Amino acid sequence: MNLKNKTILITGATGSFGKNFIKHILSNHSNFKKLILFSRDELKQSDLKKELSKIKIFKKLRFFLGDVRDKSRLIDAFKNVDLIIHAAALKQVDTAEYNPNEFIKTNILGAQNVIDAAVYNKVKKVIALSTDKASSPVNLYGATKLCSDKLFISANIFYGQRNFTVVRYGNVEGSRGSVIPLFIKNRKNKFLNITHKDMTRFSISLNESVKLVMWTIKNAIGGEIVVPKIPSYKIIELAKAINPKAKINYIGLRPGEKIHEEMISFSESFNTLELKNKYLILPAFYDPPHNFDTQKIKKYYKIKFNAKEIKYGFNYSSERNKRFLSIKELKKTIEYVKKNYKKVKILILGSSGFLGKYIYKTLKKKYSIYHNGINLKKHNLLDKKNLFRLIYQSKPHLLINLSGITNIDECENKEKLSKRINVHLIQDIFAVKKKT
Repeated sequence: MNLKNKTILITGATGSFGKNFIKHILSNHSNFKKLILFSRDELKQSDLKKELSKIKIFKKLRFFLGDVRDKSRLIDAFKNVDLIIHAAALKQVDTAEYNPNEFIKTNILGAQNVIDAAVYNKVKKVIALSTDKASSPVNLYGATKLCSDKLFISANIFYGQRNFTVVRYGNVEGSRGSVIPLFIKNRKNKFLNITHKDMTRFSISLNESVKLVMWTIKNAIGGEIVVPKIPSYKIIELAKAINPKAKINYIGLRPGEKIHEEMISFSESFNTLELKNKYLILPAFYDPPHNFDTQKIKKYYKIKFNAKEIKYGFNYSSERNKRFLSIKELKKTIEYVKKNYKKVKILILGSSGFLGKYIYKTLKKKYSIYHNGINLKKHNLLDKKNLFRLIYQSKPHLLINLSGITNIDECENKEKLSKRINVHLIQDIFAVKKKT
């Protein structure tokens, strides 16, 4: 599908994939007609709106609040849409084990709502994002995504050739809740917690996942599950790459956690094609009785991409992968994630006092503190220009002002100075905040 003059909608728009997909579209396919950002989190959507507000084609963007659990809202949102990327999902494995109903409502019933709303509005193409945990699932999250995959693929039969496709990939480097940011956060500790010594995972960057979806938009004809050929890594080697001196503390598997992940099971391999840098799992439908031509899909990919059928007994797991990342390669990945892993930057004015020192000590464990013990006189912050320069350079997400003269006698003796610090400085901070 060519995106020129097309209306695109992405569910889960404020997630890690959603934001990167949006930025890719804005940078490389600006000739689209409209891009609709659909998500349920009001604050995240507001923040994303502010972040994108300065781009030239901002007027082409639409921000829709809504939940995939609400079919009527989806029907309204999907009007005149040409392409849907369904990225909304609940994803935390251990959380799913304790909140199964919520995951079923979003990941399964929500998927069916997306299908029904897309069919109702005659959307030309729908691409649903999946996970390696959907293959031979042992946890509830994986089971809900397997159900979701089945729903989207089966939609090609029950609703005619509607062009529903699934993209399945492994752990995204640096995404929220993933292992690399967690290890980076704890890299200075004397020990790192690992659930199992033999654990392996697939690895794909956010940019690679976006490219995979773009390839699917361009080439998929409906009914396929697209699986990338990506490397694996050993969790123990990731820990060594982050902090080779840290002791490893084995804490045991979390609820629903696998030792090794899988993207193509032994049973799925019977319907799998291999391309140069990806696999395609085809639907296990047969004519008759289903009105779906699987052979047509095979022929298309064999002619266009020289696809080959997989040999008997194939299994694509993170344990048996042909390629593993070395510690050197993992270090490069870690550096890339560090650069793109945003920390909350906090500027503390007057952090040299007792309260300031305590707050600084508490916050620095989790956040990036711009200054330790800013002295108002030393930095001459009583001059508005210097205050503006400091705030502009540090670009803090949060400013904490603890400065002030609190001793009553000192306030009486230094009336002008106390008024300048206790009153006018606050006014200056608000004035600078508006400009920055």
